[in-house]
Amino acid sequence: MLPTSGKLKVLFAAAMAVAFIPLSAAQAQDSCDVKEYAGPPDGCHEELITASGRLRPFENAFPSARVSARKAWERQALTKFGERFKVWDNAVCAKTECVPGSIAGMKRCTYSGYACAPNKQLASETTSSREPLSDSEVRELQSFLRKAGIRRVRIESGRRDVKVDGEYGPVTHAAIAEFIERENIDDSNLTERDILEMVRKRYG
Repeated sequence: MLPTSGKLKVLFAAAMAVAFIPLSAAQAQDSCDVKEYAGPPDGCHEELITASGRLRPFENAFPSARVSARKAWERQALTKFGERFKVWDNAVCAKTECVPGSIAGMKRCTYSGYACAPNKQLASETTSSREPLSDSEVRELQSFLRKAGIRRVRIESGRRDVKVDGEYGPVTHAAIAEFIERENIDDSNLTERDILEMVRKRYG
């Protein structure tokens, strides 16, 4: 039997070992609502980024209130921490809040979360959902978006047709954003692959 001092040393060592086990993004997300949250896992900055977008129509517009807030968060993360930390999909403790504006039909959204670099340790259990779409998958997504009635979208340079060309650019991004807003989908943790699976089920 260990003496009392020996027991304490073993317990302390075990506690420290547990404390330094890196959290996955999913585990970190689950612990975000705990009152005494210890902070984000390795690979994430400890400063919580909170950014609000412009007052925008909540649905059927690009950029919508959600898209505007997401872009504001990503700009702030890029400015503070650099290119590797700017992607909203990699953030932990990610939260979205939208409130009505002073003008009828308008809303302002706020995104908050800890900026994280893409990292195998931080990947969720569904890591495959984070993998980029292949050209053929992009074509499939574009085809389904057109089936959903999204054939023409507005980007910064004007209105453009949604083509089935396998190129993931501003037009396809805008078409996805329009689909998300039209269907009133919470896009806090969605990836392009999640959207592809969604439209496959609806229009495939």
